[in-house]
Parts: sequence; C-alpha cells; structure tokens
Amino acid sequence: MDQTIFSKYKQTSFFSDEWLELESAPGLFSLLLEDLQMPSIQVEEIYDLDSITPPVYGFIFLFKLVSGRKSRRKLLYDENIDFLIQDSEVVREMFFAHQIVPNSCATHSLLSVLLNSEEVELSDTLSSLKEFTKGFTPENKGVSICNIPEIALAHNKHASPQLAVGAGRKKGSMTMFYGDKFHYVSYVPLNSHLIEIDGLKDAPIDHGPWRKGENWIDLFRECISTRLGMDKNGQTTGVEIRFSLMAIVPNKVYMNEIRLLRIEQSMNRLLAEAFKRGKFETEAEGNVSNTLVLPREELEKIRELMEEKSRIEVEYERVKEIRNQYEVEFQRRTHDYRPFFTKFVNILERKKSAFEVRTDS
Repeated sequence: MDQTIFSKYKQTSFFSDEWLELESAPGLFSLLLEDLQMPSIQVEEIYDLDSITPPVYGFIFLFKLVSGRKSRRKLLYDENIDFLIQDSEVVREMFFAHQIVPNSCATHSLLSVLLNSEEVELSDTLSSLKEFTKGFTPENKGVSICNIPEIALAHNKHASPQLAVGAGRKKGSMTMFYGDKFHYVSYVPLNSHLIEIDGLKDAPIDHGPWRKGENWIDLFRECISTRLGMDKNGQTTGVEIRFSLMAIVPNKVYMNEIRLLRIEQSMNRLLAEAFKRGKFETEAEGNVSNTLVLPREELEKIRELMEEKSRIEVEYERVKEIRNQYEVEFQRRTHDYRPFFTKFVNILERKKSAFEVRTDS
C-alpha cells in the first residue's frame, strides 16, 4: 500500500460513520477472521479464567462505558490512566490506532491483537497495513484502518440489519437496544509486558512484565480479575456484570486437519519401513505362504497412531460442527426479516378489515 492509495481511500465513503455495530459472539469474530484471510485463527469465549491454556495470541474484552460520556478518558474502569505509555516513539513502534469512526471498536480490538502478535502469520492485506503504518501516529493508523475497503466490508458483512432506530441507537462504540454503550479493548503480550490497547485512549496501557516462572496469561488473569472486581473464588463482587471475554487462539478445525495429515504421513512412512523389514512366513514343507510378517516395533507404533487418529477424528468432527453452527448463526444474524414482518402485518391488517366488514353486516 502506498501514499497514493492511502489518499484515494481517504476520499471514499469508508471514512464516514458507515461502520455498523457488531455483536459480541465468538462465531462472528471467527468468521470475520476468515474474511480477513486468517483461517488458521479463531475466537473462543472465556467463561472460566482458570480454564485458559496456551497458546493464546490475545484477549478481547467487552465492557460498559459510563452512560452519557464520550470523552476518551471517561471510560469505566479508568484507574489505569497513570500507566499510559508516555513515550511516543514506543507507541509508534507498536500497532496502536485511535478509533476514528463509531462502531469500529470490534474490528479495532481484533486488529490490535493480530498486528501486535509475534506469533501470528498475517494475511497479505494485514501485512501490508502493518508495513505501511510503521512509524505512523495513532491517529493516522486509525485513519488507515477505516479507509481500507477490504476491512470495512468484512466488518459490515457481519452486522445485523438495523431493525430499530431511536434513542436507544445512539452512535458510539457499541450501543445496546436498551441504551447502554459498550466498548471492546484488547490485551496482548508485547516485549515481555502485558499491554492493554484501547482505541479511545491517548496511548496503550502497560500492565508490566509477568513474574519469573509465570507466563503472560497468569498476569492477565490477575489484571482482569481486578478489573472485574472478582474475589479469590472467582465471584464478581462489583455491580456491573455485563461483560464478555474472548480469546484469540489457533483454529481448532485447521489444527486438527494438520494433525490428521501428519499422522497419515507418519503411518505411511512406518508402513513403508515395515514392508522393507518384513518377511514371509515359511511353512514346514518349505513352501512360501501368503502371510507377510511385519516387525512388531513398527506394528505397535502404527497401532498407537491409529488410536490417536481416532481420537483426533472425534475432536475434528466436534469442532467442525461448531464451525458449521457459526454459519447458521451468521445467516440468522444478518438476514433481513423486515420484508417478512411487513408482509405479515399487512396480511393481519387485511384480515382484520375483512372481519370488521363481516361483523358490521
């Protein structure tokens, strides 16, 4: 991506408020990753902090904003303002982008993990975005995100039709039907520190390095538990319980496909070696039988591989069914039911009118 393309994007309608709200659903984010050409990654919802196990590339946290506040510094749980990274050069080296347009925080939070991860292999579009924005200010990185048509179209593809317009549908990070506004932020390990990335803040938040003998997920557990007001038993003691936590992890369908392929390759190699070392049984009369005796060592390894393959196939079918359910949810979420309801109401009105006419007569 070059400056001329960037200038062209800046004149398009993508730089307006046309980004739509996205629900907090792991299936939605997983399909969004596929649309961004990142099929080897998926998103899972976290219900139990103790159940989190590596590998995890980052976390996405959805929480409620203070009602009626629009300032970047007036978010709920803003006690971390003192830990903002003040060095502008450090901020420019990482991918930290301001949220420029409303309703884009879902994709912002996803990109904040992907473009800061040292383990994720990026798609061509995201790799170009990361390379192009090196050294950019957070403001210009935010402009770059919302002016790439591939990203904007992928985002809007997963939005529900706007069925309600009114006071409860204010523009913002994410507005619920009952009027409360919610916002997505990201947590990602970077340079041995846990970094919180919030596009509505002036800079990222540094939660510090994790202790020796621990990993970054351990520090994240402590950080998010404190933020949610959880006690040692994992019970939420705060008044606000409406939140969502999701982890960005390797795609289990994709990973199981790779595991099955590797097992098939290992079995083929073992069989080839076994046939080389095998021999035909010889009967007492000296005739060669049709039975090929294979080395016990190779047969034992093949048996173990077959058992492992069976276990993986069961898991593969399970996660594949979950992935298929994401497609069903996508169709239900994005389908526009308004024509149906309009037609249905019109039919009811006609039947009501016909009933009234018969009653009068």
